[in-house]
Parts: sequence; structure tokens; C-alpha cells
Amino acid sequence: MSLRVAGVSPSTKPFTPTQGQYLAFIHLYTRLHRKPPAETDMQEYFRVSPPSVHRKRGAEALQIVCAQSCERR
Repeated sequence: MSLRVAGVSPSTKPFTPTQGQYLAFIHLYTRLHRKPPAETDMQEYFRVSPPSVHRKRGAEALQIVCAQSCERR
């Protein structure tokens, strides 16, 4: 199962379930705390190692930037 972002063209790669969970966490954390989560917050929530959070966060940031640039066109 893959997740899609509204308003993004179908040619954009869909999110994997894990990426969707990370993005949902980042979105909700940011709405609640008015600042994005630190990598340690994500590490504690998902119970993963620091390198895996760092890799996942970098990959998702790139996807978000790509999705936002596609929406502006």
C-alpha cells in the first residue's frame, strides 16, 4: 500500500507506509509544538537508531521539497 499527497502529480513517486508514518509524525509534532521534531524525538518515538532516523529524515525532506516544487508549477 502506498500513500499519495493531494495535489501532486501521479508521476511523483508515492510514499511508502514507513515514509508516510514519518511524515505524519513530523506534521503533527510541528503542529503541536510549533517547531519540527529533533532527530532524537523521532528516534525515541520510532525506537530506531540515530543513523536510520538521519537517513529517513533526509530522504523525506527531499520528497517534500520535490512535491512542493511540483505543486507550484
